[in-house]
Amino acid sequence: MEKRTKKTKVELKMARDWLERSEAGESAPDIAKKDGYDVRTVRKYIELASEEREGKEARAAVVRGAYEEHYKDIVNFAKALDDEINSEIPISQALRENRMWVALKEHQPKATLWKYLRQMDKTHSDIKELNKTITKRLENEVSADKRLTNFSGAQRKYAVAGITAAISFQMRQWARGAQGLNLLENFLVIPKEKGLVKIEYGSFHIEAQDPKEVGSIKNVISDLERKVTSWDEYNDLQKHSKNLLELKDEIRDELAVIILRRIVRGRCRYCPL
Repeated sequence: MEKRTKKTKVELKMARDWLERSEAGESAPDIAKKDGYDVRTVRKYIELASEEREGKEARAAVVRGAYEEHYKDIVNFAKALDDEINSEIPISQALRENRMWVALKEHQPKATLWKYLRQMDKTHSDIKELNKTITKRLENEVSADKRLTNFSGAQRKYAVAGITAAISFQMRQWARGAQGLNLLENFLVIPKEKGLVKIEYGSFHIEAQDPKEVGSIKNVISDLERKVTSWDEYNDLQKHSKNLLELKDEIRDELAVIILRRIVRGRCRYCPL
């Protein structure tokens, strides 16, 4: 009887080679004959190599898909951040608490984006404090105006509040280069009950006024609109508003790179694997 020789154990590298040869058109019996293995062994390891490759490709597809979704999440967050930067209000707390804020910061911890965002927060805070100062000064100016001294208590209260709010709005608009309201087009007098009128200046209302005092109110507004642009507070507001617009442009340029590249360098705690 012929003595059997023990075949070398089939390693993964050999199995992969058999799979490549099989896919190139070489039959399992031919491979078995050339390499000195039983045809059933060759077929078994060709199948195992095929399953191993399919599993690897499937895992790679899952990881690739997870990364695509991860980058999509970051890009969508960058778009949401860009929308808020483009508005007139500071970035919302909800957006700051979004996990993608952490993800983006971990991906790009040294990006100038974060410096610009800190500067923008500081500028928003400075503008907020400046607006408080302006509102207080306006209230004092309007309250001291002798043209309003004959008003009743309620009428004077409504007039001071309405004029203060309207002029404060005007100053914010002008400081950032916007047009603001126009007395010729936006000052409306609307008849109300008991012979009184309501004054509307844009979206600002002055309720329950004597029709005879409409001219006084309009003159107070007109004089203040000319006067406030010479205030130091207004000049400071202009500077801060200009700085804010410049910072927004810088931030939006940084975000545009993320949005248009669609891929962010680095890693974060939410990266797949």
